[in-house]
Amino acid sequence: MGSVLFLGDTHFHNHRYEGGELVGGVNRRCRELLSSVERTVALAVSRHDVTDVVQVGDYFDQCRPPAPVVEACIRMMKASGLRWHLLRGNHDAGAFGVPSALAPLAHIEGIHVYEDPEQVELGGMRVAMIPYISHSTLEALEMALYAIQGADKIVMHYGVVDTATRPDQVTERAIFRFLA
Repeated sequence: MGSVLFLGDTHFHNHRYEGGELVGGVNRRCRELLSSVERTVALAVSRHDVTDVVQVGDYFDQCRPPAPVVEACIRMMKASGLRWHLLRGNHDAGAFGVPSALAPLAHIEGIHVYEDPEQVELGGMRVAMIPYISHSTLEALEMALYAIQGADKIVMHYGVVDTATRPDQVTERAIFRFLA
């Protein structure tokens, strides 16, 4: 049984800031980010026997990423030989009820996309995958209760903070009250 690597907020895109020239439709900044993730994954595999990667949201920076960026991401994931689990983040989502930028990846072997809450078996644990499904963290948890029940771990694309000042943030205390 292998380990699980958790990544977050990669925001793959051809960003203008320090973006550099396009090569094959992908700019330098995006290529460097892809290379960094690839090296991180390879290191995790060699040191920790990682078999699965969970990307906890905002894989892409926009809901309509450029096709060459999507293709480069697919090549990177497939080359790793691992199973990838991608949760929809707020940057991946176009609108609620509409498939995200991740939806086209769901048909690719070894890539699992979570547009809705779901409980899965990973690394010998029952893991509740909670993608971005509401502007409110507490509302998302309520909507995901069926996936949370009986889970050993909860992975979600929401900010856990000391003092919540926005609906998409939640305090640890509020989560514990909710789950009690």
